[in-house]
Amino acid sequence: MNTLSTLFTTIDELPLQPLLSDPSMATCLSLPLSFVIQASAQSNFLPKKQLSSLIVSDAYYLFDSTINRLRRHTRAELTIGGNSILHLFRALYSGDVLIADFLARALLPGAPILDSADFYIGQVDAQPFYNRLNIDHIPLHLCSTRTYRLARQQSAINIITTNNSYPTLTPSKWQFFWKARIMPLARSIWWRSLHGKLSCCSTLHHILPARFDNALCALGDLENDSVSHFLFSCDTKWIIWQQVLQDCVLTSVTQDTVHDAIFSFTMPTWDLSHSPLSPIQIISGTMVGIWKAHWLYIFSSVPFCLTTIIDSTHKTLIRFRQEETLFIHQPP
Repeated sequence: MNTLSTLFTTIDELPLQPLLSDPSMATCLSLPLSFVIQASAQSNFLPKKQLSSLIVSDAYYLFDSTINRLRRHTRAELTIGGNSILHLFRALYSGDVLIADFLARALLPGAPILDSADFYIGQVDAQPFYNRLNIDHIPLHLCSTRTYRLARQQSAINIITTNNSYPTLTPSKWQFFWKARIMPLARSIWWRSLHGKLSCCSTLHHILPARFDNALCALGDLENDSVSHFLFSCDTKWIIWQQVLQDCVLTSVTQDTVHDAIFSFTMPTWDLSHSPLSPIQIISGTMVGIWKAHWLYIFSSVPFCLTTIIDSTHKTLIRFRQEETLFIHQPP
């Protein structure tokens, strides 16, 4: 039952296409009442609780098989859910609730007949509703799960990609990022940095100005704590970057190099023949070392001591390399 519930919920999330043909009278009568009604835009209509358990035939019946018309039950004819149905009828008459187009047409005289009146009236056929679930004009039973996911996600993707803060990286660079063998914590920090979701003071001040009354760096250098400032451009943190990278790559490094590596995945062409780590592993490890030291300072009041942080960052890189030796692959 849980599997079917998940399946129905998934189907409900699909964008619906217009009905290509009206369902039969028997199909209309078999549908849940809650499926064929919708509150109008300005309505505050609240359906009675029992309405969710009623079907259309509880409120309507086939008035005349010769003209294929549905008619609402009178008060005397209602045998179940009378108060809920009458409450719904009043909302329909007042315009607070709208009824589905296909059911409205079935209430009109001369509703269309398919092959014959008996066939049209007597069989329940859900095919018209199934046909609404096509994805990009492909029948649902021929669609893959990937097609479904893309159809569901496309609108959200379109909204996100129009946001100027969304990283504009090529698929090959994203693939490089996801395939890189770096620490899980580093990938999380990196992902949040790319999307502007890092918990730097400027972000926290923007979200919770009452709790964070300014956007200045927590280390006291009187600069706005942007994402790049949080990661490397803070004067204090840049000393750590310089020392760790100098020790690892045996050459001086500029902030532009680190910026391009983090935000554009343009990795520096360092000569690392002497090093067991790749550029992305060194950069990500340094990022993790600074991240840990920063939050130890914030939450536990551990002094932001440069020598200690540089040593702990080197230990992090060494430990990561030891873990890497368990694999036979070469560094990315």
